[in-house]
Amino acid sequence: MKTLPVWVGLMSLLAAAGWGWAQEAQDEAAPAAPEEEVTATPPTPEPPASPPPGEDVMYPTAHGIRFTPKMIDGFAKQMVKHQFAQNWGPDDPARQRLTEAVAQRCEDLHQRYAREGAIAVETFYEAVIRHELLRSKAPPPEVAREYSEKIGPGVKILREFWDGVLEDARPLVNDEQYDDLKKQAADARKMLDRFEQRMDRWSRGEMKKDEGLLDDLDEADLDDPDNPENQGKSKEYVEAERRVRWKLWSMGPEHWQQFLAQTVHVLGYDAAQKAAGEKLLKEYREKAKPVMTKEWKAKVMANQVRHQLEWMVPKEPLDPWLYRLDLEYREWTRPIVDMGRSFRRDVIALAAPEQRVKLLDDLRKVGTDHGMKPEELTDLLRFPQTQPQTQ
Repeated sequence: MKTLPVWVGLMSLLAAAGWGWAQEAQDEAAPAAPEEEVTATPPTPEPPASPPPGEDVMYPTAHGIRFTPKMIDGFAKQMVKHQFAQNWGPDDPARQRLTEAVAQRCEDLHQRYAREGAIAVETFYEAVIRHELLRSKAPPPEVAREYSEKIGPGVKILREFWDGVLEDARPLVNDEQYDDLKKQAADARKMLDRFEQRMDRWSRGEMKKDEGLLDDLDEADLDDPDNPENQGKSKEYVEAERRVRWKLWSMGPEHWQQFLAQTVHVLGYDAAQKAAGEKLLKEYREKAKPVMTKEWKAKVMANQVRHQLEWMVPKEPLDPWLYRLDLEYREWTRPIVDMGRSFRRDVIALAAPEQRVKLLDDLRKVGTDHGMKPEELTDLLRFPQTQPQTQ
């Protein structure tokens, strides 16, 4: 799970819960109007070139950033689409039902936690921009203490949000979808536990070296001596393992499933095409099992962790050794890479001619609008010419 997108999504829903008070915060922060003085009547000013900003414009508040209703609505919809229901079909009625339930849940939270919710989410976004996106990772201790005081109370709202989503979703989704939501909720609770512990430490002025707001929330802390996964390993070694673990995930069936869901959405597959794609996924999963064994994963992981030494000791002459590791890696992963390529071609080959034409026309327009030449687009935009084999 990618930490930053998940937490931005969750805190965006908290923004929806805290929207009502954001305007109050801005009003309270506005300077008091000076007492009226008796003066000559000034000339009527020229009307402004454009109307003053209203609810559709984002501007700063006393606590950070004010979100417009349209922005918040968009964040919430994206959360359902890309987090809760990323593997559901685009036309699955449960998607819309869950979206409506999430919106209502946020409204209920707003009624009870508007003030602290607004402070928490606005401070959170300000911290993310300053210390995550701008790469100035660790805040100074006094700033960290302020963050803990303002962001920390938002954790209880997120806990209640996840509990409420599960309660609301039970009658709206099928068993498989509900099990998926439960797993997401369990992962989120673990992240919340770690985040709450960090905020508690920061409130006491206890910060680890170079500790960022969102570091390692999706897995155990790198420096935790009690974590058995880290015994005898340096921080750099554990970080290398995590990067490799993600790399392995991205070449296997779980990533193929995401590709299928995105293709169904982008090309507008109907129910029959989607079913054919799901059948292909099931078949390719079975093909991958004898390749991606536990032993295979272990040796590929060991190979790539060793390869990460290039980043740990950049001045050492490692080229001959890295070349050998590259050869081994390509040899061991070629079967699964070829399998993934074949799966993607088969899924795209399900597209009807009119679906291909529409997508290519849309892409050509985007390309020409950005200055690409027709011959460049012709070479770039091509579909596979083969159809999936019938079983």
